Amino acid sequence: MLTMPAGKFATIKVGTFPKYEGVFMNKGESFIWLTDDRRKIPVLVKSTISIVSTLTKMEPGKDIK
Repeated sequence: MLTMPAGKFATIKVGTFPKYEGVFMNKGESFIWLTDDRRKIPVLVKSTISIVSTLTKMEPGKDIK
């Protein structure tokens, strides 16, 4: 369970090994936390190269079928 500014979420953690170019070439890894529901909304992204993204607000929208 992650607590974010947008609320508390049950999540699953996915690890990636991106292929960066330039100064970041073949360095680091990234992790993405997705909501553990059918929507799989990304709520947190962290990287070992100092990139962090956090979900701060979520508003309901149309359901995609």
